[in-house]
Amino acid sequence: MHIRITRSSGGAGDDQKVPREVALVLHQMPGISEKALQRKSGGGAEMTSTVIGKFDYEGDEARIEGDSVTSRKMIAKVAAFLKARPLKGKNVVAQIIEKGDKAGWIEHVQEVPLESDTGYRSKCNQGVETTVTGTFKGINKFNQIGIEDRKGIHTIGVSPELLAREKENFGTNVGFQATVVITGQVATDIKWTGPGPQQHAPTAKEILEKNIKDAAPAQPKQETCTSPAAAAPVQKAEELKKDEWGEEFKRFKDLLSSVKRDGIPEFLQYLIDKTDFFVAPSSTKYHDAREGGLLHHSLTVYDNLTALSKIYTVDIPEESRILISLLHDVCKTKFYRLEKKQLPRKNENGDLVYDDFGRKIWDETLVWTIDDQFPCGHGEKSTILILQHGVKLTDEEIMAIRWHMMAYDDVKNSYAGNLAITNASDRYRLIPLVHMADLAASFLEMREPEPAGGA
Repeated sequence: MHIRITRSSGGAGDDQKVPREVALVLHQMPGISEKALQRKSGGGAEMTSTVIGKFDYEGDEARIEGDSVTSRKMIAKVAAFLKARPLKGKNVVAQIIEKGDKAGWIEHVQEVPLESDTGYRSKCNQGVETTVTGTFKGINKFNQIGIEDRKGIHTIGVSPELLAREKENFGTNVGFQATVVITGQVATDIKWTGPGPQQHAPTAKEILEKNIKDAAPAQPKQETCTSPAAAAPVQKAEELKKDEWGEEFKRFKDLLSSVKRDGIPEFLQYLIDKTDFFVAPSSTKYHDAREGGLLHHSLTVYDNLTALSKIYTVDIPEESRILISLLHDVCKTKFYRLEKKQLPRKNENGDLVYDDFGRKIWDETLVWTIDDQFPCGHGEKSTILILQHGVKLTDEEIMAIRWHMMAYDDVKNSYAGNLAITNASDRYRLIPLVHMADLAASFLEMREPEPAGGA
């Protein structure tokens, strides 16, 4: 038998506790203090894992029954301890390192008796479908969700289908009441019974379809008007009303569709149906950190590159300009998610707001965070995704997309990487132009030139 628990940091001032019988064992483990078991957090929903279950190991590799990770490395101290005191087949509690170059490694391990485990875990071991109802505590980096009831915090692995459906809710619904359906130790469904979003957050495609529908021109009302003058103000208001997202979505589709290459129609449909490209932000808090920001940023890079090619008299084929600009940041699809965090309140001038006792005022705020589903770099990831979907690129297009970050690319810190960036930029003049277009789109706002003469 086994159980898994997590220590989770909730909102400001929340005390998070583990079950008493487990706490007694944890207290005896070196390096685990009272503060680690019962602590107050300043905000956020990041969870730290303590895994409990049947233990097996070979050398410095260990496996814990029910753990979402197939195997884990053990630090040298733990491996040496197990040579002196074998724990194969025993129920143990293992503390997992959460940060640094050994994140995910086992730092402490100790035997724990679990004869009283007769709850839902026992049923799960037998493949029986069961449910757990409690407060949703968040999701950790191992894609395990935490549900707290009167017995403590239960950590449950999530099925891929449920993760895809509820990914947004897992990031925003911390503190909500929820009922989790568990089959074979894996959560297969969740019912939200507290405030906030309904059964599940809308997918990127659902948001996209709603935005497209909202962008469609409204049908004129069949009304009679006694005077043309009376209708004029209404007509003027409708003309002034703009849907920037709808216009940008149409412009992006028209531009990319104008490229007559194999794979373009399929890749465009892939972006619409399978990714969040058109609703994703372009950054977490810098340029275009908003829904639809990635779409806006890509089109702005296209406009900037067009202008720069004229200034520096560099002849860039229109198809290349479109492909490079619109798809250089396709690596940012399935990259961001919304998450609730406790942040200090600020006034409209950006200054911190304090209460009457001089303390910061904290608010629960939705913020964009990074959750990369295909961690394969930046420029190289964009290039791979385009080629992977059957769109052929020229050598110059590959280089421009791969190295569009230039000195901001992480590989610049290595000798080989810095040499590659320098050689590529010397050989292909398009690379620095794309880089400048990207920088301008990130930090500058293009303005229409002032008329030379008077009215």
